Amino acid sequence: MALLADLLSLPPLGRQPLLDLDPQRKKEQTLEALIRQLEGLARQQPVIMVFEDAHWVDPTSCELLDLTFERVRNLRVLLIITFRPEFQPPWIGEPQVTMLAINRLGRQEAASLVRSVAGGKRLPAEILDQIVERADGIPLFIEELTRTVLESGLLREEDGSYVAAGPILPLNIPSSLQASLMVRLDRLAPVREVAQIGAAIGRQFSFELLAAVARRNEAQLTDALDQLVATGLIFCRGNPPHASFIFKHSLVQDAAYRTLLRSRRRQLHGHIAEALAERFPTVAQTQPELMAHHYTEAGQLEKAIESWLRAGQLAIERSTYVEATTNLRKGLELTSASKGQDSQEINLQLALGAALIAIKGYASVEAEFAFMRARELLDGSGDTGRIEQAIHGLQMITYNRAEFNKSLDFSQQELQLAEQRDDPVSLCAAHKNIASALHSMGRFEPAFWHAQTAVTLLRTGFREAQKNRYAHDFGIAALGYYAMLAWHRGLFRASADAARSALSAAEESGHTNTRAYARHYVGALRAAVLGDMSMLETRASALLTFAQENRLPQWASWGTCYFGPVLVCHDKAAEAVHKVREGIEKCQQLGNKAFRPLFLSFLAAAQEAVGKAEEAILSLEEAIAVGEATAERWYAAELWRNKGDLYRKVDSHRRMAEECFRRASAIAAEQGSRCFELRAATSLARLWQDHGQASRAREALALVYNRFTEGFDTPDLREAGTLLDALGN
Repeated sequence: MALLADLLSLPPLGRQPLLDLDPQRKKEQTLEALIRQLEGLARQQPVIMVFEDAHWVDPTSCELLDLTFERVRNLRVLLIITFRPEFQPPWIGEPQVTMLAINRLGRQEAASLVRSVAGGKRLPAEILDQIVERADGIPLFIEELTRTVLESGLLREEDGSYVAAGPILPLNIPSSLQASLMVRLDRLAPVREVAQIGAAIGRQFSFELLAAVARRNEAQLTDALDQLVATGLIFCRGNPPHASFIFKHSLVQDAAYRTLLRSRRRQLHGHIAEALAERFPTVAQTQPELMAHHYTEAGQLEKAIESWLRAGQLAIERSTYVEATTNLRKGLELTSASKGQDSQEINLQLALGAALIAIKGYASVEAEFAFMRARELLDGSGDTGRIEQAIHGLQMITYNRAEFNKSLDFSQQELQLAEQRDDPVSLCAAHKNIASALHSMGRFEPAFWHAQTAVTLLRTGFREAQKNRYAHDFGIAALGYYAMLAWHRGLFRASADAARSALSAAEESGHTNTRAYARHYVGALRAAVLGDMSMLETRASALLTFAQENRLPQWASWGTCYFGPVLVCHDKAAEAVHKVREGIEKCQQLGNKAFRPLFLSFLAAAQEAVGKAEEAILSLEEAIAVGEATAERWYAAELWRNKGDLYRKVDSHRRMAEECFRRASAIAAEQGSRCFELRAATSLARLWQDHGQASRAREALALVYNRFTEGFDTPDLREAGTLLDALGN
């Protein structure tokens, strides 16, 4: 009940206070609560559920509709959904779905509808023919034309039928549905203004808000509304002053609205916004997009822009990014028409950039434009806080485009600005970004220091201060990088503890993009680097499912790539080749080039498994070349080692294999990765063992192996230890 009360913006219900949930969790649990209500009803009796005009649905309601569709498969529910042809839901074509194309009514059906509107009374054939011909089979038009004729005074009742009050001449029937509605509204002149005010409020409106705007006494307003209800133009629920009304159709609302002069429209929208702000503060606070609409139509641009910004920020907090971009872009449209709104445009662009990153990926061209525009407007302002936000956005974009030198430069600028402000959140973000850039470049030692510094600055989960500033929680992100870099140093226990903490904090945060971030960097990526296929299967599945459910294309493309090694382990190498190529292609479409060397190594492993060793070597050579071109060298040691393993299987390529292993070992030692160095040493020792050089192999491997003193058990240490034992014999 608390969730539903919050959905309806109702105050806490005494013994059922509002739940203290993060936005994403609250949304998920609210949708689940609505589904449970449907399931409860279906257990009691069969249910017919109608969802009209799905083509106008917002993304979150669409999410609820999709969830409902999945659940009703096993329920006693008949779900009826009406929509226009342009709406293309994912469930069309499912076996339990029946599609019915509704065509225009034929003559017989149209005539039957005319009689129904006329209360079962017959109309003269000539008039019936004119109505049917002009309405052209459109049901609402048929209804409205019939009512227009009945209200015209051209007919009178006689013996249960309508007869002409005079000679039947060609009727002056409106040529369109819109014109027909306008004619009917003109005949309601005494109460038309009430319909107009209601139309300005929206298709649905409350008696209380209408009264506040119309400024009429309750008796006058009730009488006017009763007349409108009697005409069938609006429907009523409840009794005044606690009643709500809805126009019969959006076209009826539109017709009433069109009868207003432009100046009167602006005046009404201003009164509506004023009434909402003063008398309905909860609505104004929880639905800023509603306030923004009325301020926009009222021509109050400054208040409108401010409200669109609040609406966008609130949507980001709720993890409804598509709605956020819509609201923010509406605000930006107004800034071009409003002078002196640079400050508001900056805030809109910064928020838009964060929202676009979440839905279009971290390499989004649109997000880059938003951050660049904000940075341009901030030039010379001295506003270090917002300059830091714009630079931060550009840093994320260049990182994911594998422009790591640029990314490092932006991160260092960000750190300078954060130090000026002495803001722990900004400092955490800057240090984490430097750590991520240095890690990608294979500079593990300084990267570890920056990650450690970031973790000490901000250990907790998703903070209030970050909600509208960053695309994800940087305390959690820093913890994830610390886990990876600690592993490279051989600090296995600290690495495992940090990874668990990061994943747990991400889930507790409920923030969609933070959860996706952790499922990639701390989940799937870490499992792949550790070589734990069981963990990788679990983490990759969690990442891909989450990304698809939340429409996050970048995370989905990465999740797809991670299934390559998993499929190889399940003896599905051919499928693995296809899957990794699919993921790499999706990354390319998004403009995302980060982690390409890693994913090409996945492709090489799958190609080797299907017996295409030469193609596998070419893929590894491409991965090495890409890494050199972009400075993404963090996985270089493993690429050379994998290449050496391929050569090792062919006796004639022994020297090439040894050269690859030595190259891998040198790179790992230079970068400060004890674990990659141990792997290279193990592979080289196996090569020497194969060629009768056990003593040499043992001496070289032991030198690297004995550096690990923590006593933590890992697959790499076990493999090296087992090999050392074998070499000793």
